[in-house]
Amino acid sequence: AGGVYAQLTGFEMPEISQQIYAASLVATTDNSAIISWSTTKESDSQISCSSDGGQAITKSSDVLTISHQLEVGGLAAGTNYTCVMSASAGAITEEIMIETSSESDTTPPEILNTGTTDENGITTISWFTNEDTFGKIVLDSSEDVSEFGKNHEVSYSLCVGNHEAEITATDPSGNVAVENLIFVVEGEGEKCSESGESGKVSTDDETSMLSSTNVQIVVLVVILLVFLALIRTRKDTFE
Repeated sequence: AGGVYAQLTGFEMPEISQQIYAASLVATTDNSAIISWSTTKESDSQISCSSDGGQAITKSSDVLTISHQLEVGGLAAGTNYTCVMSASAGAITEEIMIETSSESDTTPPEILNTGTTDENGITTISWFTNEDTFGKIVLDSSEDVSEFGKNHEVSYSLCVGNHEAEITATDPSGNVAVENLIFVVEGEGEKCSESGESGKVSTDDETSMLSSTNVQIVVLVVILLVFLALIRTRKDTFE
């Protein structure tokens, strides 16, 4: 006798509800705090911090993401704050308690171990700071930033030749350190031009160089042919 089997017609995963989790204090100074949190769905970033009897200070970002981080400034030194994060137009909230530092930090960070590595045509510039900092690097005609932290790196596709970079490290208190880095990219790739803001050989430059080389070759061939013709003429004359 044939058996009776259950037939599966489909299975739907339940929809994940919006939640705020993993809220943490990244860094604090005497007048600011950097706070991070995550959401289960993409959302803009909203946070409001207030002390007992004080006016709330609100910061926001319209960028949709599941990993959030905002810096709240204008805080009082040595003060406890309740910071409320919100998502989905304020429908979901989560709070965290923080305390600002009672002392002002006036010591600039230190930039350490700057260097470059080249792999598969990609140049990576890296550096380390002795405290968590915001990183910025100006290289040739471009400007890029690195994530907040102690370890920093930015990767580029660069022309072969000399390059100069300026690295800036800024701590949460606004103290700044700057270091210049001069390095050489080697290899068989595109050569850097002696002039020009981008430091790369443009298509026009390459065409000009090629045309100049062709002209020189043609001139040499003509001179050689004339020389051979003169030799042949002198030989016929003597015979």
